[in-house]
Amino acid sequence: MPVCRTERAFSQSYTCRVRIVRIVAAATGLIAASVLLGVFAAAASASARVAPTPTQQWSGYAVTNPTGNAGGFTRVTATWKQPKATCRTGAGSAAFWVGLGGFTSDSNKIEQIGAASDCTSANKPKYYAWYDLPPNAGVILSLRVRPADVMTASVRMNASKTQVSLRIANTTTGMAYSTRLPVFSPDVTSAEWITEAPSECDQYGFCQSTPLADFGQVSFTKISAGTASYQGSITDPRWQSTAIELVPGTHTSRYFPEAAGAKATTSRAGAVPNGLTAAGNEFGVKWKADIEGSQPAPAPASPGTYVAGPRRP
Repeated sequence: MPVCRTERAFSQSYTCRVRIVRIVAAATGLIAASVLLGVFAAAASASARVAPTPTQQWSGYAVTNPTGNAGGFTRVTATWKQPKATCRTGAGSAAFWVGLGGFTSDSNKIEQIGAASDCTSANKPKYYAWYDLPPNAGVILSLRVRPADVMTASVRMNASKTQVSLRIANTTTGMAYSTRLPVFSPDVTSAEWITEAPSECDQYGFCQSTPLADFGQVSFTKISAGTASYQGSITDPRWQSTAIELVPGTHTSRYFPEAAGAKATTSRAGAVPNGLTAAGNEFGVKWKADIEGSQPAPAPASPGTYVAGPRRP
């Protein structure tokens, strides 16, 4: 099991609990939704006009195709105030995270870290921080998270793409977790700021999307992404941005394909991004109780298909 460490003035360490969890996106049906523009203001205006792309589990923004940089994205960061989970209809989950990768149709890698506001089947809220590097099991961190705590998370890739640094800080309590881990052929083709309804999978790889817990709304602030030589925001003209709306029941075979036998959630709750600033460094995501999907389910994938999403037996 990995060792967690705090980053206060004194030295303290503790052990992370590992459970069979994959908080990663089955980010189905994502397509590029904005056109690369030549000036910053025009990029911001275009982002405001483009309707969000529907997916089954993500809501937020992703950026791709950094101009003139074949090395892809090397860092992503954001800050948010941890939303309170309103629990009244049983088990549900809402994960808030930043990450690199996992956006393209052939990707089976993502590097991400964040915090969750969940509901138990007994309608009790629970909060925790986590990171995930598929295909390894996700890791739940012994970092205290409570509603209204201010969280800052970041992912950074080294120049040789052999190590990733993950960090999440609870700036309200002054505690933080960070680690540096080896990676093999990581995906750095995208950067994301996401609210997610994860998937539950059994030991055989059969999965079902969880209901999205009622988190009310969340605001991502202090947003940035960067390449080896440049740092910018969502609306930066050096890359393309996609707004993403969580619509239950939306299915395609693209972007982390589902395993054979995977079932959609029975929940109707979704989430919609809003309020992206012209500077591209802040936006919100709002929970909605009733959103109806409109896309047909895909043909079942093969049993060997890679599956991302929380693995909660």
